[in-house]
Amino acid sequence: MGETKVIKVRPSTIVCILLIILLIAGCGALYYFGFVQKGNQIEKVEAESKELKTKNVELEEQIATVEKEKTELEEKEMTEEEAIKWFSETGEKLFEEYLSKQDDLKSYKINSCKMIYYYNDEFVCAVDYDVEPDGNVEESKWLAGNGELSGNTIKGKGVFLSFKKVNDKYIYDEEAGQSTSWVVE
Repeated sequence: MGETKVIKVRPSTIVCILLIILLIAGCGALYYFGFVQKGNQIEKVEAESKELKTKNVELEEQIATVEKEKTELEEKEMTEEEAIKWFSETGEKLFEEYLSKQDDLKSYKINSCKMIYYYNDEFVCAVDYDVEPDGNVEESKWLAGNGELSGNTIKGKGVFLSFKKVNDKYIYDEEAGQSTSWVVE
């Protein structure tokens, strides 16, 4: 038989081999745990995404419901009586805003406001009102036109006012001006 050769391994070589084995095992463990951690993060992100998609669908359904209700309200036709009431109330509110901005008035009272004409997003109201001018009543511009002087108040003034729709909102049409008249109920 032949001679056997004995290979002597130094302790430093064994330590190097063990370190290499530990290094490979450590890298494998890091890779594995990193992969697992990334997998957990992916699952978490996917769950959050699913939850957001569900909320988004719910919001879209709510928006669709509101839009449908809005469309139904817009399409609902008012009776003539309801339309006259709505325009009369709107005209009164807008004329009250106009009167409240007048510096030369101490007080005012709107007795009645009735829509008498509507055409193509414009309407006219007949308004009966009282005013108390600030200062000398006999020198006030509010005495002009109509109404009866009663103490410091001018009662029963009448006016036709024009309102128009601008950007989906009705405003007092100052360009059309005012026509003074006695309001006929």
